[in-house]
Amino acid sequence: MEWQDIISQFEKFLKKKGRSNSTIIAYIQDIKQLSAFSLSQKLNNPKLITKQDLENYIAGLKNKRFSQQKQFPGR
Repeated sequence: MEWQDIISQFEKFLKKKGRSNSTIIAYIQDIKQLSAFSLSQKLNNPKLITKQDLENYIAGLKNKRFSQQKQFPGR
């Protein structure tokens, strides 16, 4: 299964559950960021992503947020 298939299925699931448009947009954006990270790491099959891969992704997000806070104190 490809990333786009998963994203489409997840979006349908969220709509079926009656989630708001803003929630759907936010969740889909998050999944797209994860897919971009995964593809950059040559993780083309989402089913093969490991816990360590997700921990690396989260660490990267934290580092990015920390860098932004240093550039823009008070954010």
